[in-house]
Amino acid sequence: MNNDNKTKSNDTIFSFTVDRRTIFKSSINSFLIQIIFRLKGFITAPILTYLMLPSEMGVLNLIVVTSSVFAPFVNLNLPDGSAIYFSRERAVEKIRTMYLTIVNTIGISAILVTLIASLLIYFLRPDLYKYAFWAALLLYANIFYQMSSFLLSTYQKTGLVVKNAFVRDSSATVMSIFFVYLGYSYKGMVIANVIAFLVSSFLLLRIVTKNMSYAFTIDTSYLRAFLKLSIPLLPVFFFSWIIQSSDSYFLAYYKGEGIVGKYSVIYGITNVILTITYALNFFWVPVSARLWVENREKFTQAFRLLFTLFLTILLMIVLLFELNSKMIIHLLIRREEYYDAYVIMGILAFSFAMQVLITLLTAPLYSNKNTRTIFFAHLIGGLVNTILNFLIIPSTGIFGAAISTAVSYLTVVLVMSYMSYKLADFAFLNKHLFYIIGLFVFAWGGIFSAREYFEMYQSILASILVIIVIGAIVYFKVLEKKEREYLFLFLKEFNIKRVIA
Repeated sequence: MNNDNKTKSNDTIFSFTVDRRTIFKSSINSFLIQIIFRLKGFITAPILTYLMLPSEMGVLNLIVVTSSVFAPFVNLNLPDGSAIYFSRERAVEKIRTMYLTIVNTIGISAILVTLIASLLIYFLRPDLYKYAFWAALLLYANIFYQMSSFLLSTYQKTGLVVKNAFVRDSSATVMSIFFVYLGYSYKGMVIANVIAFLVSSFLLLRIVTKNMSYAFTIDTSYLRAFLKLSIPLLPVFFFSWIIQSSDSYFLAYYKGEGIVGKYSVIYGITNVILTITYALNFFWVPVSARLWVENREKFTQAFRLLFTLFLTILLMIVLLFELNSKMIIHLLIRREEYYDAYVIMGILAFSFAMQVLITLLTAPLYSNKNTRTIFFAHLIGGLVNTILNFLIIPSTGIFGAAISTAVSYLTVVLVMSYMSYKLADFAFLNKHLFYIIGLFVFAWGGIFSAREYFEMYQSILASILVIIVIGAIVYFKVLEKKEREYLFLFLKEFNIKRVIA
């Protein structure tokens, strides 16, 4: 009887069905909870910018980006690279073997990376130890959380993970404010996040270990299969980091840590857009991997609708950030030293919008096992970013850094779109979208020129007008009849699900 119950529990944990209910349960619930916790940037910005100088925020940003660059070299991208194998596997014992192979391999990798990095710092830059320590704490707390959560995410147990993430980030926010108030500055914020991540990791790990026992084992056949997909993606993460974070080092070198702090504050406000990426990561890769094999036509239909809607929503969000940039920064930021950074808000919002599109575009190429193409797109974007950083940051500061990041991400989107057509034979663009893009470029140029003269009520009225006009054009001119019917079917099913819940 106990064995039957255990089997039933395992089947529930490690199985999911690809249907509209699964997609909406994973994406909408993740999106709603992430919206709540991402708003912490809006909630805490007035407090943290009052308590911390731009230079202190700059040091924190440098610690965070340093931690992020080492992450793929520690985890070898195994959680993401193995997702396609986990999503197609249903046998519990095989899942256990694959999971333990990944966990133990990353454990060994973490030890080796720590030893190598420590030796390099000791012989080359011992003065960096004071910052390396805090970066390492943040790095390994994040790695441990990833090891505790990625299996549940892959098998669409998003309810467990997103609730855990909400509690994690809420507690981290409260502790951060408390420690900063006590005078611990950026160190207090690191400590708060490390504590929250470790506690949340143990809570998730308890759920995973109920369904499998730990053993120090590494299956070399599985590891080789995982590495064939994960290792080629390592350069993708590295060049993605170059696009996203390397400008902080350029700004620190040419303009000082205070400028990095201003840049990071606007970055923290606009990254609310990445809420969408977070929701996509919970369901998009495993669902896409399976649909690509099981029903290519259904996948194409869903992707075309998703891309159209996401592009429209993202471009509207960019325009809204540009319109309301001065109002947002004056409402959220308490120190005048930060105020002049509002000029980059719309540009950074565009960068985050492009990151969301990259997450969408990665799915067909990844499912078609075109990982080298994904790397090539990020390589081109990374090279463009590095060249622009050298050329324009020394003279233009944060404005140049924002431009460099936006152009680089746009380059990645264009290259991946072209390769989806050429290599994966995946025609997903609605030709009417080009009208929307043209309208967006025209509207953004006008808003950028006129925003200096807008009063608060004028910004609000213009924002409403943007939403109505672009929304109407997309619905009546861009979406085809079948796509509108498909959308209504999704919304109807989602509404029924929420009523029942």
